[in-house]
Amino acid sequence: MLRNISVLIADPSSYLAGLTAAMLKGVGTHHAVIATDSAAVLLDLHRAPFDVLVMDDRMLPIDGIALTRQIRAEAGERRLIPIIMVFAEADRGRIEMARDAGVTEFIRKPLSAKILESRILQALEHPRPFIEAEVYTGPDRRRHAVAVDGEDRRRRSASDDAAG
Repeated sequence: MLRNISVLIADPSSYLAGLTAAMLKGVGTHHAVIATDSAAVLLDLHRAPFDVLVMDDRMLPIDGIALTRQIRAEAGERRLIPIIMVFAEADRGRIEMARDAGVTEFIRKPLSAKILESRILQALEHPRPFIEAEVYTGPDRRRHAVAVDGEDRRRRSASDDAAG
């Protein structure tokens, strides 16, 4: 199912990046490129189009969150690339920082081919709208549309709120 996609794997450990590439090959991906530092990620993104970026959060010299912000801030199509961030240690605050930087999907280590495949498919087959706002650029952070019973609170005026 992932046969015709191109994946950029970003991990400071060439060994772990190679394992990720092997997992992708096992689920049918024929084209994966490895980058072991953040400068190489940016260079590779300029050299060729990729369908998805699978990136460790502990990239160097800048980490994955800062690198995501940089990618999302650039002009052009590559800023739209789905970014799947892989965490060895992920607390809620770090995951929220990554989400707010524009990360598309998240995976906690240890990785499995099945989880990796499912996150890539989620990002590619069910893309969320891309948001470009003053304080945020990236995929819509809301995963589900929520129906609102009655009047939408955002449309009410301040005087309506005061009246109760």
